[in-house]
Amino acid sequence: MKEALSENRELSTQEGRRAYWREHIEKWQQSGQSKRAYCREHSLRTANLYRWCAKLPKGEQRRPQFIPVRLPTLPANRYALELMLVNGRVLRIGAEADPKWVSQLVQELERAC
Repeated sequence: MKEALSENRELSTQEGRRAYWREHIEKWQQSGQSKRAYCREHSLRTANLYRWCAKLPKGEQRRPQFIPVRLPTLPANRYALELMLVNGRVLRIGAEADPKWVSQLVQELERAC
């Protein structure tokens, strides 16, 4: 009963209603259920969920979640460029190669093909 009372107070302001529906939309998206099934389970009107999904900007519907990412360090002998030649041979060019030289090499190879 107390929960219903606080929910009613929360829904009395526009921001409270936005927060309430933003939370339901997020829970529905995470549930994997259809809108109808989610609404039935949570005693919500399906039309309201549809309306709030359309009303809230996409950025408000789902809060971003940041996942830490660690990029591996590459060994010094890794190549910046690898070209597969017509004859099946592979040409590997290191990261320290001069870009002008690489450009000239590619032009020469294109002329030869």
